[in-house]
Amino acid sequence: MNDQTCLVFSSNSSLYGINTIYVEEIIPLPELIQTSDTSNSVAGAFNFRGNPCLVIELGLYHNNQKQDYQLSDSVVVIKWEQSRLGIIADKVYEVKALSFEETYDNLPGHLNHVQI
Repeated sequence: MNDQTCLVFSSNSSLYGINTIYVEEIIPLPELIQTSDTSNSVAGAFNFRGNPCLVIELGLYHNNQKQDYQLSDSVVVIKWEQSRLGIIADKVYEVKALSFEETYDNLPGHLNHVQI
């Protein structure tokens, strides 16, 4: 079995999971600076340890309406090589060990053809 540990969180009332090897830090939602980025999912940017970090709202990526941010919201900072990206989270639930089979074999019927 191929186990992975995932951080489980919600964004705009939908649940998501991301492999913990990509999670650098979870921080309270900072004040976001508007950017000139034309992507609909970019909520803004902030200074993360001296470097700009774009923040996305997954609900906007899925064409939902922009959510009203709360003081309890967080940003999950993910890393890929030298890049950082923030994801707005309504709530961070837990770190959960998932098997490869749980992650990909139990998808709804229309998604079972997805290959990784």
